[in-house]
Amino acid sequence: MQEVVIMEWTYTPGDYFEEKFEQFQDRFNLEIDNGKVQAVIPASVFDKNNSILEEIDEQIKALFMGIMICTHNDYKLSAYTDYRLLPDGKKAYTLRAQKAVFKLTLHAVELRLGVKEDVLITDSEDKVLADSKADRIREMQEFAKLLAKHKNESVVKSMISSYETSIKDPANELIHLYEIKEALKEKFWSEPNAHKSLGTSKEDWRPLGEISNDLPLKEGRHRGKNLGVLRNATKEELGSARQTAKLMIHAYLKYIEDPQNPSYKLK
Repeated sequence: MQEVVIMEWTYTPGDYFEEKFEQFQDRFNLEIDNGKVQAVIPASVFDKNNSILEEIDEQIKALFMGIMICTHNDYKLSAYTDYRLLPDGKKAYTLRAQKAVFKLTLHAVELRLGVKEDVLITDSEDKVLADSKADRIREMQEFAKLLAKHKNESVVKSMISSYETSIKDPANELIHLYEIKEALKEKFWSEPNAHKSLGTSKEDWRPLGEISNDLPLKEGRHRGKNLGVLRNATKEELGSARQTAKLMIHAYLKYIEDPQNPSYKLK
């Protein structure tokens, strides 16, 4: 048996990824399922780069952030533990100072905003013709992997920070979500340039702009310019703004993957 170093985390809710998430890389293998995360690193890789533990920990947090942006659901992720699994099956544990648990708390009445009922369509022979749950999980995992891959790119870091802040500061949520649009406009010098580079359109971005700027909302950007009584944004309006922000982030992640092919269209 090959000697390996194993990292483990726990998280709640246990079905946060809905189905098992697996990722096999040159340096380590990763599995997320049923409230547990495990990363397996060949000892030879770890011995050459002890900082790989922190790198993987940051990647795990980015994967969870990706799922959170897709679902706007709360989660708790523990600090990791690690040990060396020896060829004879014995475990050599590493003693280290306890780290804080990573916790993200959402201030929302309903957490699963915008999640529709799943649809499974089969033919007379039970062959699957359409499976919305499988499609949704595949898209979430693709988004989470892209976010983890590019988490240190400057614009991505800025957009992640804005989305996190929108959760921590719900009274100004739309202001922070709009910062994602502004980050892309600044990156490409203008909104038209951004659309050209990302393969998006003005209509794709319209919901976030209208909800953040034009409606008399307490969470909006121009509260002082709206005459009359301000109201709270509805869950549908917040869901639409969040979804548009997520699609903007996704479009930019796809652009980073292939900047010469602005063919990605928002779904």
